[in-house]
Amino acid sequence: MKIFSDLLHIITNISWGADIAATIVAMVIGYIWYHPSVFGTIWVKVANLSAESVSSVRAKNGFLYTFPITFVIAANIAAFCKHLEYTDPARAFLIGYDLGLIACLLLAIHFLYEQRNFTHYVITAGYVLVSMGAMGLVIGVVL
Repeated sequence: MKIFSDLLHIITNISWGADIAATIVAMVIGYIWYHPSVFGTIWVKVANLSAESVSSVRAKNGFLYTFPITFVIAANIAAFCKHLEYTDPARAFLIGYDLGLIACLLLAIHFLYEQRNFTHYVITAGYVLVSMGAMGLVIGVVL
């Protein structure tokens, strides 16, 4: 039963400042990463999207849901950091990066089965690695 009390302790002790800061950093990275002058134009093409679909209401709703989803990711990175007592920035970065690497490997499986473009995968996985590493770094600084 100790594991349940430990889990409850981690869940109920969310680092609001660290998690919100990490969420904002990830969203800023996403804005820059998918900007037309960086990878946005290529990503739209390889994802078989149109300029109209990217600026549609559906896309704007997707952006709206990005904040709470990213916050949950940040809270989990922080929980791993707390559990492993990785409160310095370098080790927290490593946790974020490692979790991002796991996510990228899972994405790779989906991209292979869905026969998606390799460039699409590299852009998407690159964002995951960079943003989750940065989230870990921010969490390590704030914790």
